[in-house]
Amino acid sequence: MTYRDARLALRERLRDATDRRAHGIATLAERVASVRAREEELVQSGVPLAFRVPDPPFSPLEEPSEDAPLDVWERAVARAEADLDEIADEGVWLDGREDALRFGVDRAPLAPPPREVPLRLVLAEWLGVSVRAVWVALPVAIVARVIGGRLGAIVAAAAFAWVTVAWAWRRLGFLRHGAMAATTLISHRLTSTQMTNWPVRRARGWAVDVVSHSGAGNVWELAAFRGDVEDASEARLRLRNVLFDEGVVLVRGSKAMATVSLGSGPMPTPEGQWARRLGAIGRRNVAFGLVVWTLVLLLIRF
Repeated sequence: MTYRDARLALRERLRDATDRRAHGIATLAERVASVRAREEELVQSGVPLAFRVPDPPFSPLEEPSEDAPLDVWERAVARAEADLDEIADEGVWLDGREDALRFGVDRAPLAPPPREVPLRLVLAEWLGVSVRAVWVALPVAIVARVIGGRLGAIVAAAAFAWVTVAWAWRRLGFLRHGAMAATTLISHRLTSTQMTNWPVRRARGWAVDVVSHSGAGNVWELAAFRGDVEDASEARLRLRNVLFDEGVVLVRGSKAMATVSLGSGPMPTPEGQWARRLGAIGRRNVAFGLVVWTLVLLLIRF
């Protein structure tokens, strides 16, 4: 019978993960350089950009000492393997960034308001808030159906429609009349909420995507200022459980909203109008929102 040394097994896993991590970081560096070259071409041609791709956020790893406890080796392996997941996420984001630059939808500034909001964005915003509200509305509609029959379900569905339309209308106001804001970070803190591979939204420039997050939740406090008014008063903004890294904030009057909070994932064209092309966030909200309203209509019918 042979026995396998636990520390030796962890060291082999760490070195394998470290090698794959180093290869992934080197590949990311090449892709970042390629994207930056494309960004520089656009800037040199007179096209302003809302966002420039940052360096990959990876610090060096140190291998534990030979006599380190097993839990230290396990944490080192876990960190290296978590970095591999983050490297994959960075690659997905770079794909989106390259698409954005190629299609010309990640550029600034916005055209003066009012701006036209394409129907696709309108539907994505409305269906997106429908998805967010259904967790309360659907149980209420079921109770109304049981108590009041079909009429009760119709009344509940009408109330649901009114609430979601009013909610979406407020968001569309930022797309029509909002201006890009200059932002200042007031505070960033971690919450007691712990997540394991939980899908959270991530904002970088105009791009918004969903990535798996493990760790504590985040609360961001921002002050937003209208960029074209020198003495504008600040609008406070609070974002919870998102990854916000130089994302775009729109300000309208005394109110502000980050694009990471919008359901359509809007991006501007080179002319400063809203692009008709839906991003991944918008497509997801359309799909899930249609499911929500299908359930509501089935509840009325049967």
